[in-house]
Amino acid sequence: MLTSNRRAVNLDNIAAGSQVLAKNEKFKTMCFNFQEGSGLPKHTHDGSASIFIVEGAVDMEFVGEGGLVLRRGDFLTFDARKEHNIIAKETSKVIITISQ
Repeated sequence: MLTSNRRAVNLDNIAAGSQVLAKNEKFKTMCFNFQEGSGLPKHTHDGSASIFIVEGAVDMEFVGEGGLVLRRGDFLTFDARKEHNIIAKETSKVIITISQ
């Protein structure tokens, strides 16, 4: 028999800042609410990552490789070992998953 600790998270109830939605030893999924001009500074992680834009638009830059604009509905997976940053072009809500 399988057991589960399932719980639904309503993203509309995440007002400001960030919240961890789920995590275990292999991954972590977070929701971030960014105001225009805010974001995450240059950083890296072990493994890979994905970003889903729930609302708004962000600039995603990969150091030495350029960047791209991600808008509502866009989903991107990438090698998180490469230095990157995220800056909101407008008020934005994003889901980021980091996996080992």
